Amino acid sequence: MRCMRMASELLEMHNGGKHTILADFPPDFPQEYVTQFGKRFNVVTRDQINSDESMQAEQIVGAIYFPTGASTVSRDYLAKFPNLKVFSLFSVGYGFLDLDAFRERGIRVFTLGDIQSEDLADWVLGVMVMVSRRLFEVNQQYKQDTLGFYQDKLWPFLGKQVSGSTLGIVGMGSIGYQVALKAKAFRMKILYHNRKARSREDELSVGAEFIPKFHEMLPLVDFLVVCCPLSQATCNLIDKREFDMMKPTAVLINVARGKIVNTAALVAALENQTIAAAGLDVTDPEPLPNGHSLLNMPNVFITPHVGASTVTTRDRSVEVCINSILAGIDGRSTETELDIELITGNRQGDI
Repeated sequence: MRCMRMASELLEMHNGGKHTILADFPPDFPQEYVTQFGKRFNVVTRDQINSDESMQAEQIVGAIYFPTGASTVSRDYLAKFPNLKVFSLFSVGYGFLDLDAFRERGIRVFTLGDIQSEDLADWVLGVMVMVSRRLFEVNQQYKQDTLGFYQDKLWPFLGKQVSGSTLGIVGMGSIGYQVALKAKAFRMKILYHNRKARSREDELSVGAEFIPKFHEMLPLVDFLVVCCPLSQATCNLIDKREFDMMKPTAVLINVARGKIVNTAALVAALENQTIAAAGLDVTDPEPLPNGHSLLNMPNVFITPHVGASTVTTRDRSVEVCINSILAGIDGRSTETELDIELITGNRQGDI
């Protein structure tokens, strides 16, 4: 270990005092962001490590991780980096991490925190209007035949009014609360289900009503927005039974995780007109294979997990990642750090 520490100190001196971090940037990651990381750290990739493993792997003290739909970070992955101290996620979710392995190694984990909440809420309200008013369908039909649309297609494509309708939110964390805040401008009746009620002050500020029993909320809503984390308790939370409880005019919107909604049950509910439509930024599997039923339904609007992808949020995300790694290495904490002991059940607390 002493030899490793000496080697780490020598490499840091060689790198101008910069800490060495691992970062496998996505192919389309903007060069300006790569440059920002390079100004603060000596950045190496797994390809570089594979070609020069003896020099690089043991020197890595931090990592920036860009999750994909099939991401997993296992005990074996961590074992490749014996001196890793901090793991910064370029995401809010962390369900793909083996947190027990991180806890045992004492590796600190940071996420992007609440940074994406407003953008995701914007996406929800935009899709809510687009799907209920059938704007995407109208747009496509009109572009194909402008005159014909006016002659015989105007009335069949009438949509549903959003203002004054009833919204049900599953998971009233930062994202759900931002959705409620924006929905208030549409004069919507806002219901929500959560592990526990928000404060009375929070509820009054957005006009939200807590529904303790999830299934009691389903028959009441015109829009059901899924914002809760994925866990054992929420996997397949919305299945055939839940769809059967909803209005045939209801719209499902999911910006959480694909596995919270049973895909086969969703397809059946849409095909059988058990519900009217869906707006999805996440799916299971992710990505969907070409030709999947959901991709061919006119009443389904899907984006590839880009609900929070704005220039403003991406700029801030880079700053958060940089600050998280520096804080982790220096022994400081930030509000974006995961309490791994609490999450893994090794310390009591309210989660």
